Amino acid sequence: MATGGHGEPEFVHVAHLEGLAYVGLVERFWGEDCGVPGWKRVHAVTRDGRHLVTKCIDERGYRKVVAALAEARRLAPLVVEGVEEEVREEVFVEEGGG
Repeated sequence: MATGGHGEPEFVHVAHLEGLAYVGLVERFWGEDCGVPGWKRVHAVTRDGRHLVTKCIDERGYRKVVAALAEARRLAPLVVEGVEEEVREEVFVEEGGG
């Protein structure tokens, strides 16, 4: 299994994981029960093979995170494509008009 680099998953904040997903860096994600009823954590694997995991969060928060990650996965190709297009446009802008 992929790890954070030292044989163990790398713990990250939920917002960090969501940000990685929105720019297309999360390849897959899944949930894990924390051993306390109603609490789960989110695991994810990034495109470069890092295994990330969040702290345990309540069921309601977990559902919101999973929904955000699913939406990010859907939108990421559009966001990344738009950024690449903007960069290409900036490269070809003439300066000085002459």
